[in-house]
Amino acid sequence: SMNQMTGTLTALFKMDSEKGKEIGGGFTYMCHDFNQFLDLPEKKKGEIMDPITSVMKKLGKVAEAVDRYESLEEVKMDALVKRAVEDTSSIHLTHQDNSVELEGAVEEVVSSSKAALDAVVKILRPLWGINLFTYENAGKKVAASLKRNVPVQSQQRIVKLITLIEDSEPWMRKLRDQRTKAEHQWISTVSPLSV
Repeated sequence: SMNQMTGTLTALFKMDSEKGKEIGGGFTYMCHDFNQFLDLPEKKKGEIMDPITSVMKKLGKVAEAVDRYESLEEVKMDALVKRAVEDTSSIHLTHQDNSVELEGAVEEVVSSSKAALDAVVKILRPLWGINLFTYENAGKKVAASLKRNVPVQSQQRIVKLITLIEDSEPWMRKLRDQRTKAEHQWISTVSPLSV
């Protein structure tokens, strides 16, 4: 079982969380797949390990942030439901949680996700000499760089990756806008929980 794994993967992931297991398992499988289809010299395979390790750490942080948000939301929602059930007034009131804790938890998920995406693009340098620093413009630049720089004989292998990036663009734009509003414009992007 994954909980019994030792070494790098266990050190980088909180394997006891469901999200950690899911992401860890998926990423491990992807790295194995990567290794199978990439015809890279051993030196290049060595160069790719640091960025892959960094991505794994960042994905672990995303998983932990999502788990924290979910458990916090559950606690808040249970408290609201209890308050609503115990409310004996004749006027039906809406009970809301206006604390900033959930907003902070959402911001942590968004920020961790952005950091993970920025780490992913670093894998492209040892693979194909693509030198990007961030997952900018909702992935448009990443997709364009892959189309332009990956050798013709390998293009067929990355079609799925390019499609995934392009299909995710609208969602990535929303993620970016959420982060911009929260971090740079101090605009709340989270609706309060209510019962």
